[in-house]
Amino acid sequence: MARGYQRLMSGGAYVHRAAMQTSAHAMMPRKARGQFVTLRPTRTMNQTDTRKIPTNRHLSEARWRVLGEVLRHRDRGQTVEELAEALSVSRNAVQQHVTSLERDGLLRVLGRRTTGGRPGRAFTLTEAALELFPRSYAKLADDMLRNVRELFGESGLDQMLVKMADEVAAELEPRLTGKRGAARIAEVAAILHELGYEASVDEGGRLRAANCVFHRLAHSSQAVCRYDQVLLRRLCGDDVDQLACITDGSAACVFALK
Repeated sequence: MARGYQRLMSGGAYVHRAAMQTSAHAMMPRKARGQFVTLRPTRTMNQTDTRKIPTNRHLSEARWRVLGEVLRHRDRGQTVEELAEALSVSRNAVQQHVTSLERDGLLRVLGRRTTGGRPGRAFTLTEAALELFPRSYAKLADDMLRNVRELFGESGLDQMLVKMADEVAAELEPRLTGKRGAARIAEVAAILHELGYEASVDEGGRLRAANCVFHRLAHSSQAVCRYDQVLLRRLCGDDVDQLACITDGSAACVFALK
């Protein structure tokens, strides 16, 4: 699942998801899919921040230039005056962009200092903003899985992924406390949806995941699918059958309780 993938990539710290593609603009990160994602706490999913944060596709080139300039000076932050000078635009124009970016949870105040004779707030990037810039999570994950398999064999890789699934399920368990039957399956679907699976419950009560966040990795090792199955078994409180898999050409991964 996405959570395990993000845990694998960040050494235990969960990261904000973004699917990146190359952009032609040198100062702009690669574009992600046109969707909005929900900002969640980095260590637990027991609580949810309901703010909607725009993905990089929803940001104008001018706002990307602001973010890029702040990124290069994020250790000390940038004031509106400094941004206006660096970008050769008016202070009013920069102020509008900064206000919008701060409202959207992409900029935060780092401190105050005097620039150009007036005190001003210095802004830096939030964690959500940093995750909009290009990352190489998929390649690193692929290399890690390959090396674990070479060093410890397929069984060793399977044990590692099962352990990761168990840890994730333990963190999510409080959300499922007291839920049984259809209510529990609905909550599991909601969790998967938050993780990027575009998940839902079909008319037959089966879980459908229209997006495979492990798509590239699953093609190199079926052990990744084992992770999915273990996590779902823990979350659903029962064994599950995988009836269909995206990597086999199906439109969705489909799981049913045994």
